Amino acid sequence: MKLINLSINSGINDSLINKIAKGNAKAFDELYEKTKKIVFGIALSITKSPSDSEDITQEVYIKILEKSKLYQNNNKPLAWIYAIARNQSISLIRKNKKTDEVDRLEDDIRFSSVDNEIDKLILKSALEILSEEELQIVMLHNSGLKHKEIAKMLDIPLSTILSKYNRSLMKMRKFLENK
Repeated sequence: MKLINLSINSGINDSLINKIAKGNAKAFDELYEKTKKIVFGIALSITKSPSDSEDITQEVYIKILEKSKLYQNNNKPLAWIYAIARNQSISLIRKNKKTDEVDRLEDDIRFSSVDNEIDKLILKSALEILSEEELQIVMLHNSGLKHKEIAKMLDIPLSTILSKYNRSLMKMRKFLENK
């Protein structure tokens, strides 16, 4: 599977968000460049659709511009950005469920490196046994984020991220062994 190289860059802090709130376009450009892959990865881990994830990424940055004045300085700007991306992704899924229930396995980027349709179905089934949080942790890690970065982004202790990741892999392994 081709991995997306994501990394959390330093310099993303409350003052950067405060500059954006004051209309500083350079600060917004800096935030965008440092977080665009992360935001896309979050959206992709939830929607499983590259095109939807691109749309969500754009919407997230619009929301950041609109809501930056409401940001509360708590030294967790990545958690705030994560929450916006997650909420936008979930909103899109809910909207799409109302309009169409088509499950397009061939367009799902999680399976882009799997050629065999049967293998895709088996992998899809294995991923479906995971909770939303477990799936997100696995997908973010497989997209190139380190466990420490995921813990910081989700505001969950590193030990919890590690145990959930390992438990998810064991769950999937047991599922696949029984198939």
